[in-house]
Amino acid sequence: MKETFVDIAIPGTPRESYTYQYRGDIGKTLTPGQRCLVPLGRRKAIGYYIRPATDTPSITLKTIIDLLEQESFFERELFNFLVWVSDYYFANIADVLNAAIPPSLRKLKNPSYYPGQNWETVGNISEAIIKMIKTKGYIGSRGAALLEGKYPGLITRLIGEGILRAAYGREKKIAAEEILGNRFDYVRGRTEINTITPNQEQTEAIKDITANLRHFAPFLLYGITGSGKTLIYCHTAREVLKRNKTVLVMVIQAG
Repeated sequence: MKETFVDIAIPGTPRESYTYQYRGDIGKTLTPGQRCLVPLGRRKAIGYYIRPATDTPSITLKTIIDLLEQESFFERELFNFLVWVSDYYFANIADVLNAAIPPSLRKLKNPSYYPGQNWETVGNISEAIIKMIKTKGYIGSRGAALLEGKYPGLITRLIGEGILRAAYGREKKIAAEEILGNRFDYVRGRTEINTITPNQEQTEAIKDITANLRHFAPFLLYGITGSGKTLIYCHTAREVLKRNKTVLVMVIQAG
């Protein structure tokens, strides 16, 4: 089993990163910004993989518990940008990465339970457990709570015997878009944009901006409230998305 040492950043902590031991049996590769579960003091915490550790530690290190996803939410370009933001504002990179994902993903959820290495040797246990495993392939957190209420200590005992194992991450690779896609249901699309035709000044602005999408070029839109700046943003963003690129909207909170 290959073991390596990696730097993990943890939100809300004073240090830039912590060094942990990583075993290849919980995932084939680590990509920058990938979320993982690590021990921190007496608790478990969500951390972000930053880089391979540069120094080989002389002490015994704690081991990464689990990978929460099989890939990072952040493509390399976005990850590098967020690193730049953290450097510019002297902020913990983990806090910046945390701010870039939906709030519902920032909290550690209860684990699910899968057959362990000794599952085949299972003896006389609850039929409910066997039924859950055969039906879904695992026991979800809700099912585990019901079992614990009826058979206190059973799940813990089965984990200790290797019959079950706790998993905080996803057992199969799921694209980041699939995980994040349903997190913004409360944001309604501006369908009326399709019925609003830009005026001459707006059309010229959209044309000037979209003509420079192949390289970095800053633009300043000056206009009073209600002059139609948002319409320019929407049409420009649409052109960017048509070219299979992404748009990052940063909104300043005024007042």
